Amino acid sequence: NMKVIERIALTQDKGMAIVEICSKYYLVSFSNNSVDIIKELDNESDKLLLDDNSSSSKGLDFISVFQKTLKERKGNKKDV
Repeated sequence: NMKVIERIALTQDKGMAIVEICSKYYLVSFSNNSVDIIKELDNESDKLLLDDNSSSSKGLDFISVFQKTLKERKGNKKDV
């Protein structure tokens, strides 16, 4: 019911991952002490599925997800 699609280390003890849980995809952060869901991903609206020419099985492009999430978070911040 749970599968790590892709992960990336940010430091020695911290990272981020795209995880499939019960057919839903999530962008998560993790460290030695915690795991946090940053965002539930929507395959269609975020256009996250790799194209059919990809050598990997049906998966997600981590860099695209991460960049899109960063842009959304910056767009949601209000100038003070």
